[in-house]
Amino acid sequence: MLELIITLSTSFLTYFFINQLKLKKLISSALSSLIFCLFFSNSYLILGASFVSMGNFETKKILKTFLASLIYFIFFQLLLKHMFGLGGALGTLAFLACLITNTILSKLIKI
Repeated sequence: MLELIITLSTSFLTYFFINQLKLKKLISSALSSLIFCLFFSNSYLILGASFVSMGNFETKKILKTFLASLIYFIFFQLLLKHMFGLGGALGTLAFLACLITNTILSKLIKI
């Protein structure tokens, strides 16, 4: 449960930095990752969660950020045992989460 809260919080902090403080996506992702990594030890989960907001196609939509973060968390939990060399895996999981979210929402509702 704590990991889910960390995932959502990291994504929303990155979202906040991008949309409210108007920071660049890369700086927002790095800053939110740094803040959460200071307090929690699960750096892989935190980095990937910040990638979700950074890589979200339409960062102005908070619903997309929430759903993509949730999907990323599920993927991370299911595939953690099978991931080797986490460098490319985290970005891939974040991309897939954003892609699935955009596909689902474009089919269900027009956001």
